[in-house]
Amino acid sequence: ILSICFLCSSPSSFFDKEISSISFYSCRLYNEEIVSLPGSPLQLLKEERPSRFEAEEFIKDKNCLLEVDLQPVFPSLSKIGLGEDVFDIGFVPYHEMAISNFGGFLVEGSFPSSREGCLVNRTFINQTGLMVGSEFSVTISSSFQIEGCRDDIEENLSFSISGVVNDFPFMEEATAFYPYEDMKAHFKDVILPNLSASRGMDTDVFSLLEDAHSSSYLSSYGYLVFPLDKEAAIELYDMSKEGGQMRFDSAYYSLISSFSSLMDSISKCLILFAITSAVTTSLIIGMLSYSSFAINRHRSAIISSVGGQKKDLVSIFSFGPVLISLIGFLLALTISFICMPFFNSFLESRFGFDHLLFNPSNNSNAIYLAIFCVFLCSILLPFLSSSVPICLSKSINIAEELKDL
Repeated sequence: ILSICFLCSSPSSFFDKEISSISFYSCRLYNEEIVSLPGSPLQLLKEERPSRFEAEEFIKDKNCLLEVDLQPVFPSLSKIGLGEDVFDIGFVPYHEMAISNFGGFLVEGSFPSSREGCLVNRTFINQTGLMVGSEFSVTISSSFQIEGCRDDIEENLSFSISGVVNDFPFMEEATAFYPYEDMKAHFKDVILPNLSASRGMDTDVFSLLEDAHSSSYLSSYGYLVFPLDKEAAIELYDMSKEGGQMRFDSAYYSLISSFSSLMDSISKCLILFAITSAVTTSLIIGMLSYSSFAINRHRSAIISSVGGQKKDLVSIFSFGPVLISLIGFLLALTISFICMPFFNSFLESRFGFDHLLFNPSNNSNAIYLAIFCVFLCSILLPFLSSSVPICLSKSINIAEELKDL
C-alpha cells in the first residue's frame, strides 16, 4: 500500500517542487549546429545566438520575454570573498515581471526593493553563514576587442540579501538571484572609452552585447527567455527535451532532467517490488486456502453425506479465509494511513519534498483505484482458492474419507 501511495503521489510532489524554484523561470535560447571539418571525421557542435527577428518569431506564440544574456560580462559562476574564505557562487538572473504572477518562492525576507538587492537559496546561507540583511560583493572583469579597440572593465558589484527562496532540494550549488532589469540598467551606465572614441559616440556595455554581430564571440551566449506564466515555463521545459536547430536550455533543466531519470528508475524498481509482493502474497493465500480445504475434507464428506451441496461447502469453507484476508487488509490499510504522516514528515525533513506518500491537493483518483484493486484481490484470492477445488472435485465418499479415522 505504501508503494502504491508513493507511485501515485510522488510525481505531483516532484513537479510542485520543480516549478517552485526561480531557476525554472529563465532559460537560454540558442542555435545549435553541427559543423564538419573538411577532410576530417570529426564533427564540432557550434552554438550561436540567432538573430533577434528569428528568436522573436520562434517564441511569438508563447507568453515570454526575450533579453540579452549578460554572461560575457557577468559570468554565471563567480567567486566572493568573506574574510579569509572564498566561495564559488552561482549567479542567476530573474525578471521581476516574470515572477510577479507567482507565489511561494520566498522562505524568508522579501523581494529586493533596490538595485543592490538580491535573493539567495538556503545552500548559500548554509555555506557562507550570511543572513537576510547581510551584504557581500563580487568583482568581475572583462576585456573587449572590438573594431581594433580594446577596452578592459573591472566592476565591484555589491549585493544585499533581501530574502531566501525555495530551491530544488538536490541543488547543492550556492546561488544568488539578481533582478535582470537592475543589472541591465547598471551595464547601460558602463561606458567603453576606447570604443566610444573610435566610433565618435558613447558605447555602453549592454548596447555592445545587444548589437553583437553573429560573427562576434559575444553572440555565442544566446538570448535569455523569461516565461511570464507557469504554462509557458512548462512548455519551454518540454521543448528543451526536443531536438531541432533552435533550442532552450539551462543548468536547472539539466538538473531536474537527471533527477527525473533517476526517479523513473526508482519507480520501475518499486513497480517490480509491488508486483513481486502481490504475486508472492497471492501464492501464499492460495496455498493456505487450499491447505485449509484439504485438511477439512473429512468435514466436507460428512456434510455431503447428510445432503450438503457444493454451494454449501463453498459458503462454509470460504468464509474463514476471506474473513482473515479482509481483516489483514483492513489492518494493513489502517497501519499504513496512520504511519503515512510520520513517513511524510521524515521524508520532507530528509529530502525536502512534501507529501511524497500522500498529497491531499492531488485530485487524481488513481491511488484510491489502486487500493480498491488490492481490496478486491484480498477478497477474491482466498475465495477462489478455497472454492475452486470444491467446485472441481468429484462427489466426496464418506467411507473413503473416514476409513483412516
